[in-house]
Amino acid sequence: MDKGLLSFLVQLDLSSAFDTIDHGVLLDRLEHHLGISGTVLKWFRSFLDGRSQVVRIGDSVSVPAEISCGVPQGSILSPMLFAIYLLPLGDIARRYGVDFHCYADDIQLYLAFPANNTSAVAMLEQCLGAIWSWLAGSWLKLNQSKSEVLLVGRGSMYENFTDSLSPPMINRESLKSVKVTKSLGVFLDSSLTLERQISSVVSAGFFHLRNIKRLRPFLPHDSLATLMHAFVSSRIDYCNALYIGLPLKLIHRLQLIQNSA
Repeated sequence: MDKGLLSFLVQLDLSSAFDTIDHGVLLDRLEHHLGISGTVLKWFRSFLDGRSQVVRIGDSVSVPAEISCGVPQGSILSPMLFAIYLLPLGDIARRYGVDFHCYADDIQLYLAFPANNTSAVAMLEQCLGAIWSWLAGSWLKLNQSKSEVLLVGRGSMYENFTDSLSPPMINRESLKSVKVTKSLGVFLDSSLTLERQISSVVSAGFFHLRNIKRLRPFLPHDSLATLMHAFVSSRIDYCNALYIGLPLKLIHRLQLIQNSA
């Protein structure tokens, strides 16, 4: 944006991503992409194999069924294994000149381009089409109704481009175009003002402060301070590097809630 470029941010949503990972494909990635072998590979295999599930309704329990795919949710290893499973996706993005971030099953693609670059949408669509095909071949399902695209930019060039913009398509279906999207708990708007993000932090912070205030007659100071840090300070601190360089009127709103805390 500082260079006068526009950017697409695409957030892809996967349906039941952790439940559909193919064990054989994952073990192949560990062995041939990361060079893991011998005892360590056997340890990963033992972590994945031999699991079963049942359905319980009241006092009735079904016969155990073997689980042939997926990684256990809640395990520390599972997000890392899922990221390893997605390694080829990065190669696809790089092939089309698209940057990407992955955090567990949150996949973000972004492409910066000049406003007069008419091929940017087509390039992004080609990349998305290749990713869609790869996901389908890897037993992963893209949830297109929850996937979003945000166009980031400022000024007349942004407005002119937006007026003529048709959202990128995946598998002949348009992505949902939004003005604000939530990325790992942070609201990002089309001009990166972060006003929505700060409003969210301030609103949630004062809500919890009011509740903590009601507890003042019943709890010692140390316990109140613990609650304040858990519910208020943690929200102000989360991703606070994004607030560098924002107008003072926005920073002042954060300062008010910190002073109140």
